[in-house]
Amino acid sequence: MSGEVKSAPAAWRGPRDVISRPFSPTLKPDHRGLSERIRDLLKPMFSAFTSAYGVVGVDVSYWQGKMNWEMAKNKGAKFAFIRAGYGLNYVDTQCDKNRTDCFNLNIPFGLYWYFLPNLSPTTQAKNFAKVWAANPGSLYPVIDLEESGGLTKTGLETWLKKAIDEFTRASFGVKPMIYSSRYFLNTYLPASSWMLSYPYWHAQYTTDSQPTLPNGWKNWRFWQYTNKGDGKAYGAQSTYIDLNRYCGNWQDFLTEFKIGVPQTPPEQPPQQVYLPNVMSMQVKGDVSALNVRIGPGTQYEDVGNMYPGDKFEADLFSGRDCWARIGDGQKYAGYWVCVKLGSSVYCEPSQD
Repeated sequence: MSGEVKSAPAAWRGPRDVISRPFSPTLKPDHRGLSERIRDLLKPMFSAFTSAYGVVGVDVSYWQGKMNWEMAKNKGAKFAFIRAGYGLNYVDTQCDKNRTDCFNLNIPFGLYWYFLPNLSPTTQAKNFAKVWAANPGSLYPVIDLEESGGLTKTGLETWLKKAIDEFTRASFGVKPMIYSSRYFLNTYLPASSWMLSYPYWHAQYTTDSQPTLPNGWKNWRFWQYTNKGDGKAYGAQSTYIDLNRYCGNWQDFLTEFKIGVPQTPPEQPPQQVYLPNVMSMQVKGDVSALNVRIGPGTQYEDVGNMYPGDKFEADLFSGRDCWARIGDGQKYAGYWVCVKLGSSVYCEPSQD
């Protein structure tokens, strides 16, 4: 489904098309009140708008309090974006409740993390990925970018690339969506081609029928069009709630995110064992070459090789067999090698 901005149907050319017709003596006098006539006059315009982007959802955080998701669903919320956390390691206190309730009510959801560019992009991305992996939902994970951290355009672009790359690596290849606004992106970031390849969630509070995108951006997937939604009506404890539109119709939405009804419970991730300290490992001498992969399994893409006697520090073991993650500060840091697969052993504790 393309996210290109749609125009209103050709049959509707605005109020002038209705009120500029020649007078006809055969028309009956209109005795309706002025408000009724204005409402009916504008109805085709609003009908065209809502039919183009009629899939509406909410985004929430701790600030909405304890959400009543049944009310949100009954009000018409078709999806939700839920704040997972922000900064280095703060996890939103309502995250688990919100995503559990959405899952139980078959409300498709995604998670977002509010990133702070004055802090480590890799640490924030790693912690986001850990929270996300517990129950990721059906929609894109989102990097929420609203602050520059005092960085230059080039500096912020480098920082953002590190954050996206680290999340993609830590989530075993999942591509995140970027949330921001026209003003922020035009002011603080260059419209680089690599950035434009990512899905975009656009913030612009307007009653216009179409959003105005940042320089260089041609498509949007979601549009946060108001921060003044009726919070109480959508089951929030807050007065207001953010409302968002999807770029297509309901069938487009279901197709893009491969959503069935009811949703299938997410597959549990492989068991992971975190080490209190790194463990020194080495590739066994009888191994010709050992693939280095982006995740703990042979289904993940390989990015290089290690050879007999090569040493590394492992900071995490994972997988249904046994895989080791290479610790920070080393070649292939953050990637995985197989320690044992079935009866075959490829790595052993280092003798040093």
